[in-house]
Amino acid sequence: MGRRISERLVSAAAVLMLGGGGAMAAPLRYDCQLNGRPARSFMSPTLSIVLFDRTDRANVLDGIIWKAKHRWIPAHVQVDNPRRATLVWVVNGVPARHASKYTTVSVRETATLIKGAGRIQLSQQALGADNSFSAAGTCTARVPPFMEKRGARRG
Repeated sequence: MGRRISERLVSAAAVLMLGGGGAMAAPLRYDCQLNGRPARSFMSPTLSIVLFDRTDRANVLDGIIWKAKHRWIPAHVQVDNPRRATLVWVVNGVPARHASKYTTVSVRETATLIKGAGRIQLSQQALGADNSFSAAGTCTARVPPFMEKRGARRG
């Protein structure tokens, strides 16, 4: 019983940290699996989105974000309606290899989530590069509490 209360308190604290507190709608988390990821892209097999309903705020986490930042980052919400949400974010400091030397790049990602169908389309482009990549997948929506399992690995 004590553990259950503790999990709820931790979950409430996480919601406040992600949302900044104050009067806001409950967040909804989408855990997505991407299929058919292009070779030679930075694309991760998984993407998680926390979307704060009726706001222009969202947080995202995928494999390249984890590699570069080790934490969730904010995303700009371009569209959010009952049918779909479109988010854009840039990840700076992504480790990359060009020719025989290692460097870091900035990568812009754009995700369009079709809410009712549980589908996602993700596009990705290293800033300054001509090529871009895209993949599609499926998402599962979760409502709070949505705590990570301790020791869980991100893709």
